[in-house]
Amino acid sequence: AVRSCGLALQFASREYLEDKEIVLAAVRQNGLALNFAGPGVSADRSVVQQALLQNEWTLQFASDEVRSDADFVFEALQRNPNSFGGASLELRSDKMMALRALRLQPNTAIFVVPRTLPQDPDFQAAVASHLASPGDEVPVLSISVEFVSGQFLLQGTSMSGVIYEATSQEEASVADVAASIWRAWKQKATQATTKYLHLVLHGADRCLSPLDASKPFRDFFVLPVEE
Repeated sequence: AVRSCGLALQFASREYLEDKEIVLAAVRQNGLALNFAGPGVSADRSVVQQALLQNEWTLQFASDEVRSDADFVFEALQRNPNSFGGASLELRSDKMMALRALRLQPNTAIFVVPRTLPQDPDFQAAVASHLASPGDEVPVLSISVEFVSGQFLLQGTSMSGVIYEATSQEEASVADVAASIWRAWKQKATQATTKYLHLVLHGADRCLSPLDASKPFRDFFVLPVEE
């Protein structure tokens, strides 16, 4: 069954979830099936490699050991630069790894990095070099997020110091929040011709990918308990 529908792996019994050949067949059909593999198989680098060949967003479903393996992650980045979002927080917090990811794929949409990294001169220079279009303001916003009275308050600061503000309701999806930031940016950057807006997002525990577009934005943050 998994050869024709890899996601059918989620209905398999535990013993099959630890069967390397069965999981391999599943991830070759649909890389996202790695999400349902047993702990032993999700730590098998050959299985993770096959999943990444089918879907570049699947590294996040590998074991913590694999996601923290710098050599493996860098090799994955060379084939599928968007897989950076699935690396461990430690690797995504590493300036050199973040710079490598930027240089390999400047159109990676969202980087989750420490609060200090966007202000790092080397990181700024790399962003300016790889993302800027001639005549455009560098389309990169460092986004801070607060949750107040049932709303997300979003403040984006560009590398030139321009501040953009937007709000989204608590039930907003990731796509809704991204759209609200985009609208706030376009209102000021009216002459920009770029089709991309790159967000450095603070506060989330992992990278947001297109797979997360329909998910509630609040799921990626620890919200304060209102009394």
